[in-house]
Amino acid sequence: MDSQVQDPLTNNLWVQYGEKTNIGYWPPNLFKTLSHGAECAEWGGDVYSSKLEQTPHTKTAMGNGNFPDYISGNSGYVKRLRILDISFNLKFPDWVMTYADEYDCYRSEYIGDYIVKASLSSQENQFSK
Repeated sequence: MDSQVQDPLTNNLWVQYGEKTNIGYWPPNLFKTLSHGAECAEWGGDVYSSKLEQTPHTKTAMGNGNFPDYISGNSGYVKRLRILDISFNLKFPDWVMTYADEYDCYRSEYIGDYIVKASLSSQENQFSK
């Protein structure tokens, strides 16, 4: 995950790669387009290979390793996206869209924080004597 976080005291920007790698701390005048906030946030991933004419066309692990099928229609999913606001509160995005250049190879779905809760029930053994 790449992120930019604005320091509320100085307005300087922390730029991070992943959860633990700090790339830099810069004054806001270097990023004039971010000085008034943002209208959207984007997340993404890339699949690349120099052997695009050959099969398989990539060695990069992406999705679940399978083509989108007729049951789920997806080869991967995205979940638990958050946006850090100016008050350092994590917020859910209002709207999320997924996109893939190679729709027949990669298809994803945003499932938010959806969790299927297991329900347990006991049934009498119908084969008992």
